[in-house]
This record gives sequence, C-alpha cells and structure tokens, in this order.
Amino acid sequence: MVSVKTGHVFEKDLILQRIAKTGQCPVTGVELNSNDLVDLQVPPAAQPSLNQGIPSMVQTFQTEWESVMLEVSQMRRDLEQTRRELS
Repeated sequence: MVSVKTGHVFEKDLILQRIAKTGQCPVTGVELNSNDLVDLQVPPAAQPSLNQGIPSMVQTFQTEWESVMLEVSQMRRDLEQTRRELS
C-alpha cells in the first residue's frame, strides 16, 4: 500500500496495525488513517517466482564473485610488478 499523504510504500498488514495503534505514519509521524492508503496493483510478471528467483540470484552472485576474484588477482599481479619495479 502507498500513503497518499507521504508517498511512502508499506506492507498492508503492517501499516494497518501501526495505524490502529498510533494513527501515524511510522516514517514521518504524519496523521494517517486507512482512507489515506491506496493498494498498489502489481502485475503478475513483476512478482518474482521463488523457483526463478533463487537460481537467478545464485547465478548473479556467482558471476559477481568471479568478477571480484579476477579483479583481485589482477590487482595482486599489478602490486607484485610494482614491488619488483621499486626494488
């Protein structure tokens, strides 16, 4: 849900509980009621499937790890070469 007054996005159950307890926006402290909230309509394609999400995340992490290790390896080679030149 999104607040019309503040523009902040909240999870529906959590913000409704917070409004019931305090009547305020948890971020800004502005007075809120349930009429100030609008449901967000998220298309099904935008919601990641658990089966597609985790394997793609693992692949992304693996690719990132490999690129970091290649960069570290290159930096070590450059450092060693610089040390030899300074000697």
